[in-house]
Amino acid sequence: MAIPIIFVHKSNSDYLKYTLSQAKYFNPESPIILIGDDTNDKYKFVKHYNINDYFESANDFASIYKHLSFNEYNYELFCFQRWFIIKDFIIKNNIDDFLYLDSDVLLFCNINKEFVKYKSYDFTICKELSPPYTYFSSKDKLINFCEYIKSLYTDEKMHERLLKKFKKHQDEKLSGGVCDMTAFYEYNKDFSENVFDLNKEIDGSIFDNNFNFSEGFEIDKKFNVKKIYWKRRIPYGKRKVDNKLIKFNGLHCQGGSKNFTYIFYRGDFYFFNYLKVKLRNFYYEAKEKIKIKTVIKNILGR
Repeated sequence: MAIPIIFVHKSNSDYLKYTLSQAKYFNPESPIILIGDDTNDKYKFVKHYNINDYFESANDFASIYKHLSFNEYNYELFCFQRWFIIKDFIIKNNIDDFLYLDSDVLLFCNINKEFVKYKSYDFTICKELSPPYTYFSSKDKLINFCEYIKSLYTDEKMHERLLKKFKKHQDEKLSGGVCDMTAFYEYNKDFSENVFDLNKEIDGSIFDNNFNFSEGFEIDKKFNVKKIYWKRRIPYGKRKVDNKLIKFNGLHCQGGSKNFTYIFYRGDFYFFNYLKVKLRNFYYEAKEKIKIKTVIKNILGR
């Protein structure tokens, strides 16, 4: 049976159609599941489920959650809750192994070929703590991880880890604080042999952790993100240490780099979309040039 790909997302963000379509293009046999709301129930190739129907465990977690972050309360809480939402969903729908993708991830591989390598692990992460591409090998692994998250808030010794991290942010005036990535990091420390880090090169390919940062790859100086070299529909990065081109199985267009999702989209009708982007950029550049000329004329009084 093909591995399902699960997204959790509220609202119909501009980039969502590209990440969903891209996942389907490279994985035509896998169900694309979106646990969302009424605003994003509009993609024919997606199995849509209402997030409110899977919130029981998430609500239970909210009752023990303690906010230890400079980020907004509801944002951090929901980042934790998504794992409980997915847990309730896979139990109710009898799904065992699956791949969760952040909604700003562009996938460039067939997961049924790629993730069979990680069946013996509990789950996958990136850079020791980041979960943009998280494959859980069974529902029991996610159930156990959700119990682990709860223990970080209910067990006094475990909770000390979170308090220590937040104190570091306070003392050093760092942004952020305790988030769901903290839970992945702590679990990886405790059970490292059961977790696989996708941000390691295997057979000339790697999963990008964050497109905004070099992470050992050449940077595009114009946009200050990883520089991409295309081979057909597949992105590659040039590793700085040896100038070797490494295939990216996925790009995590986090934060401001979400704008690259429609530029780097390589699913169905991508060439039409590429032309549309080019024309739009040409329009804005021409508009900007006209504006500059007008300002110069006004300054010169002509």
